[in-house]
Amino acid sequence: MHTSIVKIPDNLNEDGHRQLNSQIQKHGIDGIEISYFGGRWGDIWKPDKNYNLDFIKFYNGIKTLRLDLRETDDFSSIAGLAESLEYLHLGEFRNKKISYDFIGEMKELRFLSVVRQPNGLKSILKLKKLIDLNLTGYSIEKLDYLNELKTIRRLYIGFGTSTSLDTIDKIKSIGSDVYFQVSSIIIRPPLVRASRSYCHQNVYRRFLAF
Repeated sequence: MHTSIVKIPDNLNEDGHRQLNSQIQKHGIDGIEISYFGGRWGDIWKPDKNYNLDFIKFYNGIKTLRLDLRETDDFSSIAGLAESLEYLHLGEFRNKKISYDFIGEMKELRFLSVVRQPNGLKSILKLKKLIDLNLTGYSIEKLDYLNELKTIRRLYIGFGTSTSLDTIDKIKSIGSDVYFQVSSIIIRPPLVRASRSYCHQNVYRRFLAF
């Protein structure tokens, strides 16, 4: 899935967020990245800080959100993007009690990538438009509910502990874009890597001057 994003800084006030979202909409950018990775591509956030993400409400209408903030433990504000968000990446969070139940309300999601966060993941069964799913650090033996997915076309399961795919062998909708990589086996039936590209541009600096 092709998507373009802006890496936003962690020091904007409310007016700054509003202006940035205005520029995002004006220039046809899909969404934002909030991350402590990738300093080469733009602003990065502090890896050891629990951020308040209420400012996400200022980005109404974006289609893409990439979030990598390991210490953050409340991102319920993402639910406010339910009407527009099509692409969502959530990195690993230290607090494993965080629930992903809210993902089931993101009705427009087509791409989802999550990392080692088991609580509430079953809510993806509510997503009627999901076609591309990336799961990193999950045991296949605990993913039997994936068999109930009706729309999925591309699936990646990586860096788990499984040695068999029998648990999810009843997924009917999946096409040839399947890639499983676990600790002891790599299965490519055939290998077709997900057709995603990221446009990491520091659009904030390129278009804004305030």
